[in-house]
Amino acid sequence: MADRSGYIGRAPSDSSVIIARQTNVTTGIQTTFVFNAGYDVGYLDVFVNGTKLINSTDFVATDTQNVTLTVPAQSGDSIEFVAYKAFNLSRVITESSGLTVNGDVSVTGNVTGNGSGMSGIVTTLTAGDNIQLDSSTGSVTITGLASTDVIVSERVLVQGITTSTGGLRIGTGGTVGPVASGVVTYFGDGSQLTGITAGATLSAGSGSQRIVLTSLNSGTMTSAATDAELTYNSTTDTLSVENISIGGTLTYEDVTNVDSVGIVTARSGIRVGTGGTVGPVGSGIVTYFGDGSQLTGISAGVTTTASSPNANTTVTLNLSNAQHHELTLTAGITTITTTGGSFGDSHSVVLIQPSSGITTVSFSDFFLFPSGADPAFSEGNGKIDLVSFVVKRVGAAGTQLLASAGLNYQ
Repeated sequence: MADRSGYIGRAPSDSSVIIARQTNVTTGIQTTFVFNAGYDVGYLDVFVNGTKLINSTDFVATDTQNVTLTVPAQSGDSIEFVAYKAFNLSRVITESSGLTVNGDVSVTGNVTGNGSGMSGIVTTLTAGDNIQLDSSTGSVTITGLASTDVIVSERVLVQGITTSTGGLRIGTGGTVGPVASGVVTYFGDGSQLTGITAGATLSAGSGSQRIVLTSLNSGTMTSAATDAELTYNSTTDTLSVENISIGGTLTYEDVTNVDSVGIVTARSGIRVGTGGTVGPVGSGIVTYFGDGSQLTGISAGVTTTASSPNANTTVTLNLSNAQHHELTLTAGITTITTTGGSFGDSHSVVLIQPSSGITTVSFSDFFLFPSGADPAFSEGNGKIDLVSFVVKRVGAAGTQLLASAGLNYQ
């Protein structure tokens, strides 16, 4: 309740006891509720569907704003809150419906909120003939001589000389300059100023422009040479020079073309972008040195495969992986077919019969032998046959391999 200020029961300044009520109808299971008007701890009654709850047993209300039920309310329950308040002018409790006070109000702390409806606010200030406040612009005009320790203002307009012995600080985004036209003269040390161009004034047009050179490495440039054959084209964003000599290291990240009449040495390697090529500008031969083991797409020699298929299996030769194939056979029936390959490729297959037993060899319809008949291949005793063929056709129309056989090599 309100501060008793030493009184037992009602204080003389208390008005009639008032009651703040709030009713919530739940739409689902809910445990915590906010009492908008606020309450004094211990002076709040809670009813659920007309049944009064016991404080601390059936609900908890300890922070003057929130109420937590021990048993959650169900959807459709009616929760009524009744707060008892003693109104005392020495201790104003938040009142959402407004507050009217007859007489004076003394505030020790700050007053916050919308003050547009307040009256009696000073909007003009006149201190003799020296200081004037414009209520429409908020500007303070000082004429004559004024002395002050600190001035905090959005805008200070001084018609005479301002002397600031402790320094002058301008806020971020602020400017120092004449009110209208005219020249402002600055005195003192300007070494801490940035963005100031001192000396010659230069401007660049469009297209190819000469680059200005000077022999100075410090101080102010008052003259410069412009006859060097070094130009910059602002349209194409290119730098041109007839001859250039670099005594140190040249570092760059993005170059479209490098044209060198001598030797280019790249100590850390050369990387060519996707789709780029390495080769002579015109006719001629480019000679490469070093390790080429990481290069792909290079055909070097004849690639071979060797295998020992199980009996009674179909062996598929991958013509894209190798040109020479060797099969050590197992007694039984072996059928040979192919996959992959390219037109014009030449291949060979060596067939080694088992030392014990006989392997019957047959070829798929891809293989076209002379006169349309498969050869009578050797049988058993480690005998060796050789089948050579050329790829005539691959693809949707069907694979055709023109084959011939050499039999019974001893």
